[in-house]
Amino acid sequence: MRLFEKIVFREEILEHSKLIIGHDQFAYKKGTNTTSALIKCQHHWLKWLDEDAEFIISFLTNRKQKVVVDGIITRYVDINKGVPQGTVIGPFLFSLMVDDIKPKQPETNVLVKFADDMTVSAPVKSNSDYATMEVRNIKNWARRNRMTLNLTKTWEMLLSGGTSKPPPAPIEGIERKEWLKLLGVTFKDDVCCWDLHVNGLLSKAGSRMYILRVCRRYGYRKEHLSYLFDSIILSLFLYGIEIWGSALQKKYLERIDKFLKRAYRYGYVLKEYKISELIETRDRILFNRILDNPEHILYELLPEKRQKI
Repeated sequence: MRLFEKIVFREEILEHSKLIIGHDQFAYKKGTNTTSALIKCQHHWLKWLDEDAEFIISFLTNRKQKVVVDGIITRYVDINKGVPQGTVIGPFLFSLMVDDIKPKQPETNVLVKFADDMTVSAPVKSNSDYATMEVRNIKNWARRNRMTLNLTKTWEMLLSGGTSKPPPAPIEGIERKEWLKLLGVTFKDDVCCWDLHVNGLLSKAGSRMYILRVCRRYGYRKEHLSYLFDSIILSLFLYGIEIWGSALQKKYLERIDKFLKRAYRYGYVLKEYKISELIETRDRILFNRILDNPEHILYELLPEKRQKI
C-alpha cells in the first residue's frame, strides 16, 4: 500500500502540487528545510530595516535652504551640515553623530554635552596635562568627521580653590577667562562667588518690570499682571536655581528678596515670594525626581544607600 502511495504521488500529484501549494510553505518539499524558512523571514526583516535606513539617507541627502528677509526670498543653496530645524529625527541624528565623542581619560575627566555645547572638566595634576589632551581629542574627532571646531567660542576657566600653587599654562589657541556663561548660568573661577550671575538676573528682571508697568497703565488686572510676572520675571530666578541657589550667601538672598518684596508691595503679584522657599521647593522636586527614577541621568551621582544595622 505504501509503495502504491509513492507511485501515485510521484506520477499524479507531485507536479500539480508545485502549482497548488504556495511558496510560503517550506515543509514537505524537496530542497527546503527550516533554514530556508528562517532565511526568508530574516531577509524581509533586514529589508524592512534597510528601508528605514534608506529613508534616513534620503532625509539627509540633497537638503536645501533659503532665507526670507523683509519679503525678499533668497535662492535655494545646498547644505550638508547642521540639524534641519522643525524635524523630529534631526536632533536624534545629531546626538547619534556626536555620541562617540568620549573623554580620553574617563577615569578622571568629565565630558558633558547639551546639543552642540560641550563642557570638559579635567583636574590639574603636576605630572599630566589632562585638559590639553582632551582638547586635542575633540579636535581630532572634528577633523575625522569633517567638522570645524569654533575656537572663538571655546574658552578655558581655571578653578583654583584658593590654592597657592602657580597656575598651569593656558591651552594653546584657547582664551582663558575668569568667568564663563554655561547654558545660561554665569560661573566664576571662584566657584562660591555668584556676583555676576545675580547682577545679571536683577538687571534683566528690572528691565522687564517696564513691561508690567506699561500693561498696568493699559488696564491689566492684578491677576493678569501676576501671571505675566511669573512668566517673564520669576522664571529668570527659577532657571538653574538648583545650581546657584544652593551656594547663595545671605547678601545674594537679600538682594533678590528685596526685588520680590518690592514687586509685591507695588501690586504686580498676588503673593509675596521668598527666594529661600523657592530654592527649597525646586531642590526637593529635583531630588525626588532623581531618587524615584533609577534611570534618571543624575541617579549615578547619588551616594550609596546605607545598610540598616
